Amino acid sequence: MLWLRAIDETALLNALLGATYLLVGIGLFGRSRFSLCMAIAVPGGMLAGLLYYGGEPEQTRLLRMGSDLAIVLLSAVALWRVRHVPTP
Repeated sequence: MLWLRAIDETALLNALLGATYLLVGIGLFGRSRFSLCMAIAVPGGMLAGLLYYGGEPEQTRLLRMGSDLAIVLLSAVALWRVRHVPTP
């Protein structure tokens, strides 16, 4: 979609955010705690920003907020298990 819209600040911010989500997603293929922390921080920050600055919630915004919340919760559970599972 970036090729079909004007290149302005919003488009560049969306591209940067998409690249950040992509890097976090690639990092989750490994077993790094840093990737899990980033998978909590990045979508959590976006969720907080959407809740704070968001106006009237639309269906697409609610879908994005729900997926960000799911990512945060699942990453927190995975981080909890990584940190509290005894190693043999």
